Amino acid sequence: MADQTAHGKSPLHIREEEIVQAPSPQDQASANSTVPMVSVGTNTSRASDELLSAATTAAGKHHQGIYWRSPIGMVSFLIFGVFASVSRHLYYSSLDGNKVGNDNDQQWALRWGTTFAYIVQTSLVCSTGFAFTQCLWMSLKKTKMSVKGLDAAFEANQTIVSAFNPEVLYKTKVVALLALIAGGLPLPSLVTPATLFVLPSLQTIWTNIPAPVLDMYSVNQTKLFTYSVPSNTTTGTGEQFLGPRTIISRLSTATATQGQILPVNPPLPILQCSQANSTVATTVDFFRNQSITNSTGNIIEWISNYFAFVPDLTNLGSNSLSERGVQMVDQMQPQQPTNASNQLWMVYSVYDYSTGQKQVVDRFTTCQLYNASYRVNLTFQDGNKTITPLNITTLNEVPYPVQNAPASDDLLVQHAYSAVMWAFTELLTGSMGIFTEYSAGTTTRFGEITTQIEQTSLLGSSDLDVFFNNNHFLYSNNTITSNQRQQDVDLAQNRTLDMLIPELAFNTTMSFMNDPLLSPSVPTDVLVTQSINIYAYHSRNLLFSYGLAIAFTVLANLLGAYAYWQNGHSHSKSFSAILASTRDPGLTKLFHAETMGRLPLHKKVQEAKLTFGITPGVISWCGRGGEKG
Repeated sequence: MADQTAHGKSPLHIREEEIVQAPSPQDQASANSTVPMVSVGTNTSRASDELLSAATTAAGKHHQGIYWRSPIGMVSFLIFGVFASVSRHLYYSSLDGNKVGNDNDQQWALRWGTTFAYIVQTSLVCSTGFAFTQCLWMSLKKTKMSVKGLDAAFEANQTIVSAFNPEVLYKTKVVALLALIAGGLPLPSLVTPATLFVLPSLQTIWTNIPAPVLDMYSVNQTKLFTYSVPSNTTTGTGEQFLGPRTIISRLSTATATQGQILPVNPPLPILQCSQANSTVATTVDFFRNQSITNSTGNIIEWISNYFAFVPDLTNLGSNSLSERGVQMVDQMQPQQPTNASNQLWMVYSVYDYSTGQKQVVDRFTTCQLYNASYRVNLTFQDGNKTITPLNITTLNEVPYPVQNAPASDDLLVQHAYSAVMWAFTELLTGSMGIFTEYSAGTTTRFGEITTQIEQTSLLGSSDLDVFFNNNHFLYSNNTITSNQRQQDVDLAQNRTLDMLIPELAFNTTMSFMNDPLLSPSVPTDVLVTQSINIYAYHSRNLLFSYGLAIAFTVLANLLGAYAYWQNGHSHSKSFSAILASTRDPGLTKLFHAETMGRLPLHKKVQEAKLTFGITPGVISWCGRGGEKG
């Protein structure tokens, strides 16, 4: 065994044959400096008298017990980490559901989240580091370890691989546990960033903005619907109704062609159809047969499957005229004083299955213009509009204006309504039938449409199937519906005319809001719904991950507190702490070849066993070199 040092402080029990003799020490001193200097990394053991005097004075005043900064630092970092975790949760909660701003706002949200994550991770790791150090020194006092094991133990909280060193695992289990906790604390930083993300959403707010409102009542507005001129009569000034303005005809035709409401620049008349009574049906049938009979020349109408007209009811009830005074208004009404009505009479051939067999029957329908109160919901989203009628209250019939009636505001409103009806019925009057042409000894049969209904979405109505089937089967036995006919049917959704005509009239009325002349803007409370991006925060993942991290850090603090109590004072892994705990001549001999800290260590040095603490009769590091196990 080596001799004990003269000071009797920290002898190293080590076998001499295991140690390679060190070279003779060389003295070094600074002649020009007044500060005591010690050369590090050379084999010298001499210091100046001033250095020895300062060390002796410091030893006499050394702090006894647990130095307060170490445990306070451990607990403070834990509290600071908890505070940062809660702050991040509150910050994300404040963003949850809020509208995402510009790209700079999003970047700041990410910056703050990353900052909180860094603070939480750093604080909890530092707190665990204090506990790790105290438990490390406590464990070293109770067991002997090789130099290699000590190296692994001292760096285990920084290099997770070192925690799996066999000596660390089996001889310092608490140290290994704290090293694994310190290595796992950064993991929440991988989970928590995903708890805040951007989600597309809809924002709904009430705002007061100018919105178009259909106006057919104001004095200056009625002139935009009707073409009416003043007239002089024996009773005074009158007003002659000549027809609709071109804008009404244009919008009515455009609506009928598309089969839907025209685009409305971000808000009345109504048409109702019903089955004709027997008297009206007889009159309609009379005019249809008259139309067939009147066909002359080499082209004869063979079958009429659709016939519609506007009746002139000026002389209704007159027994001196045929059909009780009802007359048929020309299909194309000229813009001149004309007697007519705000009604549409029609007959069309349909399939009937009421008897269990397919048969063709005539259906008679009348449509009448009414005044109505509309309540509709207009929705605009991403440039697409949806107009949903919430309530339509039918009020009174609107009669056709009497020619040369005294001018008044009410009369002009009646003119405006009648102008809309005029433009609308022009799209539906006429006929659809099968004709036969006799020419040069040949006979040709063909279908002909003499009504503008072919320009509307009503063409696909199921009530017109009889005509199109008759036309199709003239020269074909194929029962498959053509692609063109199927397009028309899809547009009309295979519905009947008594449903499609009122719907088209409603769409036409709503489409007048397409033009700012007909629908001037009025300040209106509007519910605006717009697509926005909002922050969404899933707090469960953040709270769970941070909760686990804080729980393990609290466990580390409890173990650290126990180590403080066991040690009786504070320890650290600083250079001065390592230097102070290894002042032993035996260690100098053991590490004579590694004085400069070169790697790797000699194998025998790695396997040397050291114990920190008190052995019989000695203090500080002691052990046996070269022993295994």
